[in-house]
Amino acid sequence: MRTPKGWRTLALGCRTFVESCRTLADATLHHDLSFLALLLFGLSISIWPLTHTDKLDELLKNAIDWKTRSQMGLYALSGLLGLVFGTGLGLVLVARRFGLPGLRRALETLATLGHFCVALPVIIYLAYPGLETAHPIMAILLSTGVAVLITRGLSRLPALTVRLSSRVASLLTWSTLLTMWGAYAFFMAGLAITNHHGLNTQIADLGYYDNVFWQSAHGNPLGCSFFKSGVHYAGHFDPILVLISPLYLLYPQAEFLLVFQPIWIGATAIPLFLLGRHVLGTRTAGLSLAALFLLHPAIHGVNLYEFHSLSMMLPVAATLVLAFMRRAWRLYFVALVTLLLVREDMALLATCLAVYGYATRGEGKRWPHITTAVVSLTWLLVTKGLVMPASDLMNCEPGGTCFAEYFKDMMPGKKGVREMLLSALTNPGFALSYIFSAAKVQYVLLVLLPLGFLPFFLRWGPLLFLHGLAFTLLASRDAVYSIHFQYSCLLLGFGLPMLAPALLQLRQRPFIARLGFSPAHAQRHALTFLLCLTALLSWKFGAFVENQSFRGGFSRLVRQLSPDQLQNHRWIEEQAATVPEEARVSATRRMGAHISNRPFAYYFPRDKNAEYFFIYEGDFDTKEKRSAETFFKEKKAKTIARKGRLVLYRIDPNAVVAPATPAAPTPTSATAL
Repeated sequence: MRTPKGWRTLALGCRTFVESCRTLADATLHHDLSFLALLLFGLSISIWPLTHTDKLDELLKNAIDWKTRSQMGLYALSGLLGLVFGTGLGLVLVARRFGLPGLRRALETLATLGHFCVALPVIIYLAYPGLETAHPIMAILLSTGVAVLITRGLSRLPALTVRLSSRVASLLTWSTLLTMWGAYAFFMAGLAITNHHGLNTQIADLGYYDNVFWQSAHGNPLGCSFFKSGVHYAGHFDPILVLISPLYLLYPQAEFLLVFQPIWIGATAIPLFLLGRHVLGTRTAGLSLAALFLLHPAIHGVNLYEFHSLSMMLPVAATLVLAFMRRAWRLYFVALVTLLLVREDMALLATCLAVYGYATRGEGKRWPHITTAVVSLTWLLVTKGLVMPASDLMNCEPGGTCFAEYFKDMMPGKKGVREMLLSALTNPGFALSYIFSAAKVQYVLLVLLPLGFLPFFLRWGPLLFLHGLAFTLLASRDAVYSIHFQYSCLLLGFGLPMLAPALLQLRQRPFIARLGFSPAHAQRHALTFLLCLTALLSWKFGAFVENQSFRGGFSRLVRQLSPDQLQNHRWIEEQAATVPEEARVSATRRMGAHISNRPFAYYFPRDKNAEYFFIYEGDFDTKEKRSAETFFKEKKAKTIARKGRLVLYRIDPNAVVAPATPAAPTPTSATAL
């Protein structure tokens, strides 16, 4: 007797269900089922936030009333039921159409999608404006979690291989690299110039360096009229600026520096690409290292804090490491000499690399590393002992611009580096508590987490960071341990290039397999994770996307000029053009960088022995404003032009009496350390 058709269908359904359960049980071993559940959960709890974006502020603060909370639960439950029903129905149809192999493939696909869907609600929280300032550590941790999920999902996808001829691949790679460099330089230069035209730059440091370039290009190497000594090496000795200064004559204004700096910094992408290709063996790895550098939020801070000679080290340090890894000693020593010309304390960084090279030389040669240490330390002794007026590293001697204020908690007596070392050795408890403050932990995470801290796991790798960590983490002034200033160069100068050999060693790390990644593909997965993480951190803390965290130094960037700001800038340009080049001009803090391209530029109210005075009254507090008004009244200053709070005064030179001048410049910015 034949079995009725309905019973046969039921039996077939039961058998399909049993086999499906076996398949699901097997999939559970591979985490497919768990991520399928997470997929459904992630999508369901994302429905309400995606449809009520105006409530994200209340959601983050958990300030939601009972009715709204019940509505959220209803949205999530109904969404979950709908997704479960739809997914289940889809799986049954797949099983009937393609059999058990098709069901397995469908589950694997859904499990892969699960990683991205679980990340969706986290990304919604990350998108909340102000999370990066209200809860920065949470933003960093959430970014890390999202990067892990995205990397895990991408690792389950089949590798994409495109076969190209070597010539075409090389052309495409270099075109991509140069496009990245050009786009970065164009964006950063435009942002820096807009910020400058919005009166958001200062004498310290853009005015200083603009004047240094003008003086150097006109035959006075490293001269700077803003300093009492008349020379910039009272603070720092950076002869690389003299070598670059002829280019300044192409456009002798501060805008030249703001364009040159992003081009120079962006050029670091080239040695990083070559390093990644040489060490890791693929063009893709090289491009990934270059992209990671250009996305790094701390690099944005270096670029958009006006201008500083310390930023000149980045492409040079990357080239030095490239030559070191390739054992190209001629290029190595050219890069070494160039690095030493950047600033006097680069000798300490070069010595750290020399010690690292000597400790890890294996069967290699010793002489390059010994020579590096000898040349670097000799250069430091010569510059501090014979060229600069103060031999102490902090310039805490007569004639130097003392930077002890930056480390006042570690050197309360302002005795220089020796006092800092003595404090650290005799009171290590205080030094450790000082190093591990919340602000400094956040700084280290933002700077080194995009590197995965991997260079620290190299054999003797921490040696490369000794100078940078000591300089930033022992500082008292928050500008030194902020990603919005130039000091991150001290950690990233060698940190980013040494990421390549650190990635090479990942295959030998046992924890890679325990994380569910293939050791053979560890480099690819690690680079994917670091790129995703850096992109997310750049979104919340960098300059490419406007957020509430990023600043150009002490203040938020001016990203677009208002009509009033545009008129102010035009007024400043017009009035500056009327002042004779040889005239003595004194300007307030935010006006100084607009008139610093001349031989006699000074800071007001400290320097009053001038003929012309560019004043922005917004730079004064009440007491300073009263004092300035009294001064101009007594000297019978003539108002040449006025626009709102912008004023140009002129005083008869015969009526000016030079006041006593303090030993160091005092604009309230992060003066060049």
